[in-house]
Amino acid sequence: MQASVFKLAAMLAALVLAIALSVAACEKILEDLQLFQSESGDVVSLLQMAAFVQPSKGQRQGQSHTLHASAREFRHMVVPYTAYAANRSEVSKLPTNHSLGEMFAYEPNTAKNQDLFVFLPGSWVHCGNYSQLLEAIAPSMRTLCLPYDNVNSMGNICGGNSSCWYEKRIESINGSFDGLKGNNVLGRLQSALEYLVQEHGASWGSYLGASGRPKLELVRISGHSQGAGASAMLAYENKVARVVQFSGPCDSSNWTQALKSKTPAKRFFAMASADDWFCDWKHKQVPAWYAEGAVSESIPLTLVNETSLTSFDPATSQTVLTRIKTPVCQFPETACTRDAHDSTAVNKWVAPGRAPYAEGLWQQLVGV
Repeated sequence: MQASVFKLAAMLAALVLAIALSVAACEKILEDLQLFQSESGDVVSLLQMAAFVQPSKGQRQGQSHTLHASAREFRHMVVPYTAYAANRSEVSKLPTNHSLGEMFAYEPNTAKNQDLFVFLPGSWVHCGNYSQLLEAIAPSMRTLCLPYDNVNSMGNICGGNSSCWYEKRIESINGSFDGLKGNNVLGRLQSALEYLVQEHGASWGSYLGASGRPKLELVRISGHSQGAGASAMLAYENKVARVVQFSGPCDSSNWTQALKSKTPAKRFFAMASADDWFCDWKHKQVPAWYAEGAVSESIPLTLVNETSLTSFDPATSQTVLTRIKTPVCQFPETACTRDAHDSTAVNKWVAPGRAPYAEGLWQQLVGV
């Protein structure tokens, strides 16, 4: 009996030790994952984990870090770009409560063009939520996801006031948005490029003119939702290389019809979900695309699903309507409209998988 008790005690001790070791291992894994966690709370994709160098504690508290592949840990993975991340406090002198998350920048090993892809997130969303889209473009061209003042939605600010939408869009591009001097996309883009020149090489300065302002003729401006509207307004007010709108514009305003764009119609591209009633694709997005000249009788909208993703041809069409369902929502379609709205650009497909659009459709829209 005594021997059985001792044997049972030994087994229990071994079990406790195994559990302790397992907990320690799990804590180490979680700690490592947290090193790569964006401020949005989303863990970045596996490819991005391979690209980002593990930051020190000091770096996590506020310093920028470069994303390089570790030859020891990722010797079987070749990352086709170098990526950088920086806290917005390093990139801009504006108060941090007027933007969200980190700035992400990518420099391809071999660029297919000399343009800069600039992406603007949607309302309340951080750059980290768009890593799959950014990584799809990064191997082909310099890419920059820019934190800006998206801490409130334009819908909350303006409601159905058409003139308010126009005025606030202008302020957000090149004015004093929310009453804060210099709080605009162009000023933040200039600051981000100056930061990249200082920290990561003079070649980033090729996107700054003699006056120090961004060379917008070299910029392919893009955005999701609120960022799509901001991108469209920036392109209306300035001639840019290309415009790519995801799930937008969503503006309750006719400014896309009333204004004349400085960017030619053939440079406007867009994508929406057929299940998006959050930002009504039929009554808001498509009419704006018509006004921009991205859709017409001679330039049809392309409808895609899982089996026809390759049917989009940017030589004959500039807009895409997807019928692919978001994998996140398990409810009836009418209850998934916000997920559908986000799914055109936000990370809705869980790593190590990725959005089906990353296999070529996003690249075609951007022109790479």
